[in-house]
Order: sequence, then C-alpha cells, then structure tokens
Amino acid sequence: MLEICFYAEKRSLDPDALSFHRWRTICTAFGVDRCFIIDKTGMREHLIRWLDNLPCEAFVVDDFNEIDNGNPRVFVEKDVPLNRTAIPYDEFDHPADVMYCFGGDSCGLQQAWHEQETELSGSFVEVPSDDSLWADQAAAIVLAHRKVTRANS
Repeated sequence: MLEICFYAEKRSLDPDALSFHRWRTICTAFGVDRCFIIDKTGMREHLIRWLDNLPCEAFVVDDFNEIDNGNPRVFVEKDVPLNRTAIPYDEFDHPADVMYCFGGDSCGLQQAWHEQETELSGSFVEVPSDDSLWADQAAAIVLAHRKVTRANS
C-alpha cells in the first residue's frame, strides 16, 4: 500500500493551480493508493470537492495524528532538524507498505514538527538540494527512486 500525505496551504487552493495538478500527476505516475491532505487552508469543503480529481482514495485531515493506518511513516524533507537522523533518499530501503509525508511548499515539514503535541515517529529521509524544493518535486524524486529500486529487487 503506497500512501502519501501533504499540506494544503491557502495560497495553493485554486483547483486549477499548478500544485494540485502536480499532486494528481504524482498519484497517477507512481500508483499511489491513498492520499491524505492536511488542511491548513480553512476551506475544507473546497478541498473535499477537489478530491474527486485524484485517481486514488483521498482524505482531508487536520494533522498527522488523525492518520492511523498502520503503515510506517517516512517524513521527507530537505532540511531535517538537527535532533533527527536522516537517511539520504538514495540510500533508503523503501518498504512495500508505507506512507510518505511531505510538508507544505512554504514551510516544508517544519510547521508540522512545531504543531504536533505528540512526537512524530517514523523514518526521516532527506532530499539534498542547493536550493528550496517544492514538496511535489521532493515527492517525485523519492517516489521515482522507490519505483526503480523496488522494480530491481
């Protein structure tokens, strides 16, 4: 079971906005089974209508703690906090059943780490970059690596 989770931010709410089309493309290209969207927009009804455009099961939630699916979580970030040990994405052994968590385009996962009242548990994978990456770009890199390495194993 391949699942992804990403933040929806207020500035990217237009269903015709490029970022939503990119997430739909990612779900299709990499065979995502379920997509969780963390609502940071305050416009949940709008997001729920957009879910019909995804080629997989999709859910809108308020934070990571609402997702209890039993799959290991893999948090993907460009800059992992110093108190975390991160694995470079190209050295990560991608599990068959997994939920990859991506942050928002403006704050990555930093907002999630600061908002959670409980500790986030899971693996931390780092995507090296000399500049900022959009969350969907990081998703494409990691999911393409997963697809190639799992096909060759």
